[in-house]
Amino acid sequence: MEYYLIPESVGRNPGSVDFSLDTKGIKARYICFTAALDGEGNHYDRKNPVVIQEAADMHQNVDYYGLSEIRFYKKTVVSVQSLGKLDDISFVAGQGYLKSAEGPKREFLLRFNTPLYAGATLTCQLGDKIWNAEIEASKTGVDEYKGYFPAGYMEETSSLEIKVNSRQGCVKRKYEVPGARKWTVCFFPHSHLDIGYTHRQDDVMKLQWRNLERALDLAERTKEYPEGSRYCWNTEATWAVAAYLKKYAATEKAERLKQAIRDGIINVDMSLGSILTGISRQEELMHIFDDAHWISDEVGVELNTAMMSDVPGQAWGLVTAMAKNGVKYYSPGPNYVPFYGRIGNDRAAALHVRWGDRPFYWQSQSGTDKVLVWQAGRGYSWFHGWLANRIGVCGLEPIWDYLTELETEEFPYQTCYLRYTVHGDNGPPDQSMSDVIREWNERYEFPQFRISTAREFFMKFEEQYGAELPVFAGDMTPTWEDGAASTACETAMNRTTAARLAQTETIWSMLHKTDAFPDKAFKEAWKNVILFSEHTWGASASGTDPHSKFTKDLWEGKKAYADNASNQSQILYKQALSPLHVDKGGDFVHVLNTNLWNRTDVVFLDSMVNLNEKELITRTGEKVETQRLYDGRWAFVAENIPALSSEVYQIVSKKKSSRRFVSMIAENKILNNGIVRVEIDEVKGTISSFKRVGDSYEYASNSGLNDYLYTGRYASDPQGIEQILNIRVLDDGAVAATLRIESKAPGCNTLWRDVTVYKGIDRVDICNTLDKQDILDFENVRFVFPFNIQQPEITMDLAMSEIHPEREQLEGVNKHYYSLQNGLAVGDLEHAVCLTTVDAPFVELGSPSGLDYRLNPRHGYGWWQSAKISPIVYSWVMTNTWRTNYKASQGGTAKFRYSLQPCNPLDLKLKQRGAEREMELVAVASRSSQNIEQLFRLKGRHRIALSSIKPADDGKGYIVCLHNMGKQSVCSSFVWGSIRPREVSVCDYRQKALRPFNDEMFWMKPYEYIMLKVIIE
Repeated sequence: MEYYLIPESVGRNPGSVDFSLDTKGIKARYICFTAALDGEGNHYDRKNPVVIQEAADMHQNVDYYGLSEIRFYKKTVVSVQSLGKLDDISFVAGQGYLKSAEGPKREFLLRFNTPLYAGATLTCQLGDKIWNAEIEASKTGVDEYKGYFPAGYMEETSSLEIKVNSRQGCVKRKYEVPGARKWTVCFFPHSHLDIGYTHRQDDVMKLQWRNLERALDLAERTKEYPEGSRYCWNTEATWAVAAYLKKYAATEKAERLKQAIRDGIINVDMSLGSILTGISRQEELMHIFDDAHWISDEVGVELNTAMMSDVPGQAWGLVTAMAKNGVKYYSPGPNYVPFYGRIGNDRAAALHVRWGDRPFYWQSQSGTDKVLVWQAGRGYSWFHGWLANRIGVCGLEPIWDYLTELETEEFPYQTCYLRYTVHGDNGPPDQSMSDVIREWNERYEFPQFRISTAREFFMKFEEQYGAELPVFAGDMTPTWEDGAASTACETAMNRTTAARLAQTETIWSMLHKTDAFPDKAFKEAWKNVILFSEHTWGASASGTDPHSKFTKDLWEGKKAYADNASNQSQILYKQALSPLHVDKGGDFVHVLNTNLWNRTDVVFLDSMVNLNEKELITRTGEKVETQRLYDGRWAFVAENIPALSSEVYQIVSKKKSSRRFVSMIAENKILNNGIVRVEIDEVKGTISSFKRVGDSYEYASNSGLNDYLYTGRYASDPQGIEQILNIRVLDDGAVAATLRIESKAPGCNTLWRDVTVYKGIDRVDICNTLDKQDILDFENVRFVFPFNIQQPEITMDLAMSEIHPEREQLEGVNKHYYSLQNGLAVGDLEHAVCLTTVDAPFVELGSPSGLDYRLNPRHGYGWWQSAKISPIVYSWVMTNTWRTNYKASQGGTAKFRYSLQPCNPLDLKLKQRGAEREMELVAVASRSSQNIEQLFRLKGRHRIALSSIKPADDGKGYIVCLHNMGKQSVCSSFVWGSIRPREVSVCDYRQKALRPFNDEMFWMKPYEYIMLKVIIE
């Protein structure tokens, strides 16, 4: 029976709609009203029609969904043209091949611009191949038709003609249809670790332990499922795993987890957490994987994958750190939010666009290390409820769209992966995942869905495609790191702690020949350093509710990592120096050099050392000038201190002398040590002039170096120093001269800028101290260094690398601001100056541009695609503009140390100068008159630095890590001192010898980092 509903006329009651009915003489038992208007003119859902029994050939009134009246009239003639006219269709080809007796059939979906009641004939033509399908007539109307191509059709991109022929109209369209390959889609179940964001740190640990146990339960429940649907789990990080194994050591719980790791059910990803690598020091990067090595030893399984989530971009040195620690495969997964479009995340630069689902080998600057990197194309969070949602809820369409996108963008591989986290950060395993995957695989031939570990996926992928993968080298300049400037004091302290730990390991190796190395204590300290550098800074409500107990508790938990690390490092530092009896004073002063080149520099003695009426003499009896500083410390210049050794000075009674020091201060605004000259602007307090003595070239420009800039969110409402309070002399003596410029400063109670020069040293040191007001309004604090270099080249010191903006950066990375290791150089072919920034890692070039990407009304699309090169350097020291996660305000005292040093533009030695500021000469009073025997030295002219040295775990020697800081390959050889090697080998992270090393002559490539095991006699 066929019949049609035709709108007739408005009825007599308000809101009523008249319909006419044609049954063509056949009494209709059921009449379905699939389109009706209520009193406000709204259409009812066609999928929920009004059904009225025995309604034909009669007049009937019905009250339904606000309809005051519906009338039916029997008519003799009805025109089909009165139905909605079909004049357009839309077509989408799916990526799925349904299983069928004839073979895999690809799905497609056809949508009509008006409901089809009359049915239709569908004709598809692909070249000379034609097939038909029938769409049956429907009382309720057909909006869309899901069909299938015949088996074997539409596997490649094709031109398809579709014709729909119906009594309601005829439409013919041509489509270029992307192919659908025989996909394998792997899902990595994991939980994104946020150590203190929506939960307190201790609660997060419990949540992650819950996740581990639930994953184990799911794996047990699904162990008999078909392959691909058996549950497995990726840990993303080691923080909770190591703690779980230690908490439940020697219990059934720990053994259960260990066995699951051995069986490949649980994959341990090697990073401690998702780390802000841009603020991490070089050796800090190497310790990110300490817990992974411990877990590996406990379980007896080699680990080889790493994940980081949320944080977009990583420092180039991470390549070396991963490769040296056994990481072969790396899955970064920045947050991905579809409503931002292809950019994926407003704070991710163009990393999703350029690198999402673009696997490649990421190569170190030296070319000696590489890691297979595949950034998750949909980030880590796509299956969170506010995005695609769980696979059991979202259905196939988001995944089909994703695969179609890969197909149309010439993605060349047959397999891909999706990170799978549900219910937000720290979320649990999806209990229904295995069942949904099993059902899909039973229905679809392709794509094959697999629940997978990163290890399983990457190893298979590399085996299949590794030889074809491209290799790229460059810095993946991070974008999230600036948030660490919301806690500038603690960030600076943590960077100092990391430097102290690395130096303390060297001192221990120099002074302790038989004492057991406190490896556990060092690793705990390193772990706390890294946990402060972990990306979760505090509360999710840091901006909206900054004073709540929850927000304060989270910050206290975060701050505790930095505080504990600092305390632990200072205890270890004192222990390392204990053979010199530094706690008991003495008649001698040891100056230790932990660098791998001889050094001359100013050193400082603790105020507890009393040199009143005393003086220092060298071993040859030469007098060394000393000076008591304003803060109670004593200073002197230690000359030519040998590498990895010490020089000893004797404290003797002062002999009467009429000698008077020559002042290095003139007019209370000029500092001049005979090598460099600086002049202070008496209005703004900046360094208005910076020159080499005897050279007329002026390095300072504009308003002067070390200017102060305070702004709102987007560099809005800029404010500076209009008038200083005073310039006063802090120190003026034979060793050092310091001027303090005191001023009021926007956002601060007081600002002190101390500028110091030293006798015989070609360097100017700056210490800026802020007494910061606690302000919740958006604010930014910067110190500005405008250099007088017209066409500059900018060279930046990074961990294990050295870059020039644009030149050594990967595509699509952050070019608004940079995260430095120790500083940068600005120069041309004639002049250059090094600026070290040990406490303040973030710099911008040319303008205060760090937040400019947010000025684009399309959030996320404002990131610069090319770098700005400028001699104006902004040291971005404080910001509170994030609010999400990072702290909303900071008050109290904060210090930022800088150094200015003119240098040879053709031989900058930037990394060497930065290393000297990071690890200063160590001066301590001692009862020992014997200098420390040199560990070793290296022959020749080169830039090789000692990155670390410590006793080997087996107690048979030392692990020596060398880093070539220069851009030239170098040849050198060891000259051994107190270390008497029996065997030298290149080793891996397990301290296992890989191959012999020729210590009598070896080469190192530019920026190469090598690990050596030196077995002693």
